[in-house]
Amino acid sequence: MVHLTHRYTLNPKITQSDPNFNDLILTVYFSLIDQILAFQPAHSITARKRLVPEAPYLRDHFPGFPVMPGVLMLEATYQTATWLLIHLHQFERPPARLQEARNIKYGSFMRPHDILMINAQLVKHDETTSHFRVSGTVGDKTAISGRLLLNNCSEPCSSAAAAANLNQRQQQLRETFQNLYNPSDGAELPA
Repeated sequence: MVHLTHRYTLNPKITQSDPNFNDLILTVYFSLIDQILAFQPAHSITARKRLVPEAPYLRDHFPGFPVMPGVLMLEATYQTATWLLIHLHQFERPPARLQEARNIKYGSFMRPHDILMINAQLVKHDETTSHFRVSGTVGDKTAISGRLLLNNCSEPCSSAAAAANLNQRQQQLRETFQNLYNPSDGAELPA
């Protein structure tokens, strides 16, 4: 299963225009959503995350009172919003990058076995940025809310190898989306 990817350069002076950029990155794979429950193309998306007791970050956060770190709840809202954009861009672009998180408020804790219901609503979108209103609830209590500003990415394919990699990534993203979004009513994936 393919997960959203965050890419961190080992040297901050290296940019994407550097021909060796893809060889010099550290890639971290993780997914903080288990399922997409509702999806309205170009409008909103709802996902869920069940916190399993075996999650490695719970050992240290906090001993005797394990809770999901707030930054990971924020990451879950970002990943949920990103799936809406990936679909909006027809799986042709890499995941958008988080540019700003605004007015983030944390409410209730998320404990092992709790389910975080995540909603991301697209408020404004243009070629370069997308604005989302996001929230996450545990039961009937708000765990996180705020706004996200995402930078819509585009990667040129200058070589046949790069184009092949793009096609492979598109197929992997489509398959992952289909695994995450599987409407119970048998409806087709939204176009």
